[in-house]
Amino acid sequence: MSLRLPATVESTAERLSPRRIKRAVDRYGVSGVAAGLVERVAFTDRQVWYELDPSAERPRVDLAEGFSASRPGAEGVELIERLPTISAAEATRRLGGGADLWMALSDGEPAFSCWVFRGTAPAPAAPSGSLAMPDGVVCLEDSVTGRDFRGRGLAPAVWTILADEEQRAGTRSIITRIGEENVPSRRAILKSGFHEIALVAHTRRGLSERVSVRPLGGETARYLQRVLPR
Repeated sequence: MSLRLPATVESTAERLSPRRIKRAVDRYGVSGVAAGLVERVAFTDRQVWYELDPSAERPRVDLAEGFSASRPGAEGVELIERLPTISAAEATRRLGGGADLWMALSDGEPAFSCWVFRGTAPAPAAPSGSLAMPDGVVCLEDSVTGRDFRGRGLAPAVWTILADEEQRAGTRSIITRIGEENVPSRRAILKSGFHEIALVAHTRRGLSERVSVRPLGGETARYLQRVLPR
């Protein structure tokens, strides 16, 4: 039987402070702490990565009547807390780092949001948790639709608009990742002109991690295969 760690020890390895680790080791021993971590910190996350060339011919989805899309900048920080997504503090940090916040609004109420990252993007499978992207590549992340606004095609409509903006900016590629089990979002992204480029499996067991990449073709897929596996 594996040992369950006390409440003072966090359930993820990243959040274990040295003091908490020492306290747990003193009480349970190295083998006991290791067993508890293995039991409580184990997962396999399978992601499908997609890519869109914004300059290529692609499907177009119009915003539903009564909605508008924009990049609200700092004004969107307060609004984003009304959606089931990141906190206002994290939104502020992202904006300060140069990421673009896109939102769809209905009578001033936030209905959808997503982010476009340049240079680097959050990616749990990357060694540092952050993926450095090649020149000309941006990353679409955290697309979220409010519960009361689902089923109206807001995500693909906003993706169409932001892809138009990236085309004008000279961006050569937009990439994004979706959990393998998230079938509705995977269908939506394909209908927007994205195509699958790689399958990524990120496995953690205790303090051990493994990332594997199966490229499906293309320069960006080969790049992911070079930088992600470990």
